[in-house]
This record gives sequence, C-alpha cells and structure tokens, in this order.
Amino acid sequence: GQLPQAEALCRQILKRSPLHPGALHLLGGIAFQAGHYAKALRLFDRAIQVNPDDAGAFFNRGNALYVLRQYHAAVESYDKTILLKPDFAEAHHNRGSSLVEIQQFQAAIESYDKAILLKPDYAEASSNRANTLQALMLHQAALQNYEKAMLLNPEYESWKKTGVFDSLVNQVAQIAKITDKSM
Repeated sequence: GQLPQAEALCRQILKRSPLHPGALHLLGGIAFQAGHYAKALRLFDRAIQVNPDDAGAFFNRGNALYVLRQYHAAVESYDKTILLKPDFAEAHHNRGSSLVEIQQFQAAIESYDKAILLKPDYAEASSNRANTLQALMLHQAALQNYEKAMLLNPEYESWKKTGVFDSLVNQVAQIAKITDKSM
C-alpha cells in the first residue's frame, strides 16, 4: 500500500540526483510490481549502468526478462548476479527456471541443486527440481523431490488434491513393475 509514496520519494531523489542507483532500482521494483515489466527492465538497466556491481539489480533485471519471456537474456542476468553474489540461492533457482524454459534441463537441475545446497529448506527449488526431473521422465527422483517439497512447505500438499502426486506415484509403480518383469 506504500508504493505511491515510495515512487514519489524516488522521483524526488532523482530530481536532485538523476543517476541515483538506489532510486532507479527501487523505481524498477515498483514498476515490476505494477506489471510494467518493460519499464522495470529499463529502470534496472539504468541502475546497473550507474552501479554495475549491484547483484540485486541484475537479479531483478533477470526477473523482468523472465516475465518478458527473454529467457536467454534472463540466464545471462542471473549469471551476472551469481558472479557478484555466489551465495544468492534465489538467483540460482531463477536461473534454473529460465533454463527449463529453453529446455536446458540438466543445467536447470544443476542450478536447482546449487540453490538447495545454499538453502536446504528451499521448497520451491525442490518442487521445480521435481518438475524438471519429471520432464526428463526420471519419475522416482521426481517423486522424492516432490515429497521433500511437501515436507518443507505444507502448501505443496495441494498436489495430492489435484491428483498430480498420485499420478506420479502410479507412474513410478508402473515403471517398477515393468523393470521387475524385465529382470
């Protein structure tokens, strides 16, 4: 509810100091939250021009690029974020999500693994890792990651209600039967 006041304050700062990186970055965040993704991207780019060492600006730039479906550029922005701040779990996660969109599944799994290594209770990373494993038809591994996500965040229990989880369990059981018969 404070976005209009924050925007007005940033504009006042920019009147006095047109290249204030914090104000540019914050305005980009405000534009992003308002759904003005291209405008947010321009503001993040301006903030980065002024302060090329701002990992947060690169991260938010990646988020804007992702929403704009510019996945290759989003990966590059997350790579820069990670270069500046290697322990930024969310950047590794979002990099993975961008890689999935360009069907670089193995690299996506590696990014999710890094995010989980940095933040072991990162349910969303476990969930997205599971989705990627599922896309690769690695059902047993996907099931284990879904179970981990559900343990970490009870909201993921909703998969059981939608049938996604039960369907996966059935697929794993079918594969186990086929594998057992072929041995």
